[in-house]
Amino acid sequence: MTQLATRSVDRDRPFYRNNPFDNKETQEKVVREVFRGRELLWWYVAVLSVIFVGVCLHYWAQRFVAWLVWRRAKRAEENSLLQQRNNDSTAAPSSSTSSPPSTPYHNNNVDNETRSIYSEDTPLFEGRHVYPVKSRWYRWYCRLQGMLMKQSEQHNTFEDAGTMLVLVVYHILAIAYLFWDMPRFFVSYAFRLGSLCVANVPLMYILGAKHSPISFLTGWSYEQLNVFHRHVGRLCVLAFILHTIFFLFYFRVPYLFTHAWSIMGIIAGVCFFAIGITSQRWIKGLVLRDTMYEVFYLIHFVGMILALPAIYFHYPTARPFAVLAMLSVIYDRVYRVIYDYRAVYCKVEVHPGDTVILRLPKKNHVGEGSWWLLRRQKPLSWKAGEHVFITLPGCGIWESHPFTVASSANASDTLDIIIRAKEGFTRRLYNQEVAAAAAAGGVGNRYRWVIIHGPYGAHPPSMPDYKHLDTLTTAGHTKQKIVLVSGGAGVAFTWPLYQEYLLGHTSSREELAIVDHNTKSDDDNEDPATTVTTAIIDGTGCSGSNSSLPLADLSAGPLYLRNAIHSCRLEIHFLWVIPYRSFISWLPDLAQAYGGDGDAGFKEPLDTYEYYDNGSVLVHRHIWITREVGRPDIKQLVKDMVGPEEVDEADPDRKCQSWVATCGPDYMVRKVRNAVAELRLEGRGEVEYYAEKFGW
Repeated sequence: MTQLATRSVDRDRPFYRNNPFDNKETQEKVVREVFRGRELLWWYVAVLSVIFVGVCLHYWAQRFVAWLVWRRAKRAEENSLLQQRNNDSTAAPSSSTSSPPSTPYHNNNVDNETRSIYSEDTPLFEGRHVYPVKSRWYRWYCRLQGMLMKQSEQHNTFEDAGTMLVLVVYHILAIAYLFWDMPRFFVSYAFRLGSLCVANVPLMYILGAKHSPISFLTGWSYEQLNVFHRHVGRLCVLAFILHTIFFLFYFRVPYLFTHAWSIMGIIAGVCFFAIGITSQRWIKGLVLRDTMYEVFYLIHFVGMILALPAIYFHYPTARPFAVLAMLSVIYDRVYRVIYDYRAVYCKVEVHPGDTVILRLPKKNHVGEGSWWLLRRQKPLSWKAGEHVFITLPGCGIWESHPFTVASSANASDTLDIIIRAKEGFTRRLYNQEVAAAAAAGGVGNRYRWVIIHGPYGAHPPSMPDYKHLDTLTTAGHTKQKIVLVSGGAGVAFTWPLYQEYLLGHTSSREELAIVDHNTKSDDDNEDPATTVTTAIIDGTGCSGSNSSLPLADLSAGPLYLRNAIHSCRLEIHFLWVIPYRSFISWLPDLAQAYGGDGDAGFKEPLDTYEYYDNGSVLVHRHIWITREVGRPDIKQLVKDMVGPEEVDEADPDRKCQSWVATCGPDYMVRKVRNAVAELRLEGRGEVEYYAEKFGW
């Protein structure tokens, strides 16, 4: 009985040692420090809010300035066209002979300098003029941006320098909150650590939500938001661990496990710890995010649901933050259920490279959302570069996995999803389809139901508008270079963009010229890199050759085929790195362009230049086969495609914009980023960069 009474007293007595609140003077000091920590907490939240508002204002100020520049350029262009029409109408009566309408490439009023540049003796691929940037400060600003863009190619855990700098500032603010006024008692640090954790919980939830206003307000890509989401989560987990250690220094374990407020805190902490530990790439054997996405997702979902009520009932100070996080989760989930979910009967194809491709029809599917019987069916709609989550009954009904849409809504009748078999869900799906094909006598296609929700994703502010390139994103520039680099299944991001940019300028069939860099000529004395093929192309980018002639004979043809490399308004460079030619079958339009399927069917050229719209659009398409020529020098290829610095000949104060986008293996993304960073270190501020990758 005595032992039981002693255990009961120990369980009811919270502290291991002397109670710091027993002494009245000490009690007043501790209470003062605890309340001081609560005051500083709101200052900490206010500073973070001010920084966030500043980022939003900076982004929208850039958008507004770009809009002003675009409007001024648009008005200047309209005035120039009006003046040209007036001059033409005035000169028309005095003209004794009729002449063809002038174009940018057949203008009789071109000055002598321009004539010397674009003469018949000008080589097709001669380097363009390089114009120095006028402002020295602008070059230093570009170099600073280049330094912040650099990313280590050796350490996969490091982000780019600019993101790391933002994260350092974020963590410095957290440290400043903890040590401001230097509390004298450990229990005060314990309270501050707990407050720091719960104050960042809403930010962590909002950054991880699919429907969040942050992307719209700041212009940050999903990649950037996900990076911040993970680091905020790590801070919450670390603060919880230290909060627990400090409280264990004071409180007895039996006391903590017999009181509701402490039990709620333990539940929330365990949830955060489980989520955090399974999200880390650098913990050997626990990289569930990549190898066992299903387990990672389940832990994330269950932990998210259990943690918020536990935080709410843990301590009154945490309740406002828990409520804010709950509202963000409820809004995100309700919006998904009502508007995002659809059930679609799709075609499933098995392709080389342990790959399965789902082709979802834009129409003829079960209605959207939970109101399938009440809402009128609408066709699937998406934008290039967006992604969807899919669930396949019979292959994990409780699993939802993200994939980038690999087709263009304007160029294709299906929403295509490329799935490479790795582990877990993707491997099970591939094995099921291979077994079904074997049972059907080798037929590799069948139909099955799929549940999708999405699409999700936000276009970065630097991304050119593929509907109207002369818009807000290009700030009125009359020339634009677009460089799309992908590796393997990363083509799911770049191919729809390629199609959209191409469709924006080739809605009707146009003549083009293909420069074959691979096919050898029958004439031994002829340079194999100077064979040009003329063909007809439609809006999808599929071409078929009908004649060929040496490059030297182009002087007899249209002049624009000679100078288009200099005077085109738009350049599109598409680079796809794959191990085997058979992978081209993933993209039907591209497979048709290369004439067949299988390694033997896809013939050269794999490196082509095509001119559209009377030479105003240059398209460079390059399929790099690593099994045939080895791995490419990505950095050098990107620099070659971007080319030297150019300015708009009509307005020397404006430079031609370049936008580089990439998706693929992590090492490729880093090399492309560093290539753009090196260009910006040279003062090339007109070169923008965007990477699409998932950091689930």
